[in-house]
Amino acid sequence: TLSQKEESEKKNIERLVALQRLDVLFESVEKEIERKFNSLLGEELDGIIAYWIAEAAMGIGEDQVEIVSSKEKLVSEAALLRAKRMILEASSKDVDIRYIGRGNLDGFGILARNKSGQISYTNTLPNRIKRYKKEIRKIIQGYEEDNRESQKG
Repeated sequence: TLSQKEESEKKNIERLVALQRLDVLFESVEKEIERKFNSLLGEELDGIIAYWIAEAAMGIGEDQVEIVSSKEKLVSEAALLRAKRMILEASSKDVDIRYIGRGNLDGFGILARNKSGQISYTNTLPNRIKRYKKEIRKIIQGYEEDNRESQKG
C-alpha cells in the first residue's frame, strides 16, 4: 500500500541522514586527532613514536630496522632507545634501529623497513586511523545513540 511505501522511504531517508551524520562526525574526530598529534612535543611525542617504532620493528621481525619519519617531526634518540627497550622487553630481541631521516610520508608517523628495503611497515596517523576506522565509528555511533536516548528521556 501507499502508506507502507511512504513509511519505508521515510526509514530509508532517516538511515541515510544518520549515516551522513556519522561521516561528518568521523571527519570531525579525524581532524581533532590530527590536530592533537601534530601538537605533540617532547616526552609525549617520544612515547608515541617509540611505541609505533617498536610495533613496526617487531612486525618486520629482523635484527636491523631503518626508520624514516614524517616531514613534520624528527625522531629523537630518546624515542629510538625507548623503542629498542620495548622490543627487548617484549621479545628478548636486540634490534638495531637506525634513524635515516625525514621522508615523504602521508601525515604524522614513521615508516620502518628492513636493511634491504624489501619489507616495510608504515605506521602513520592516516594509516592507523584507517586501521581503526570501524572501532572509531562504533564509538561515535554509540555516543550518538546514547545522546538520542538521553534527549528522549
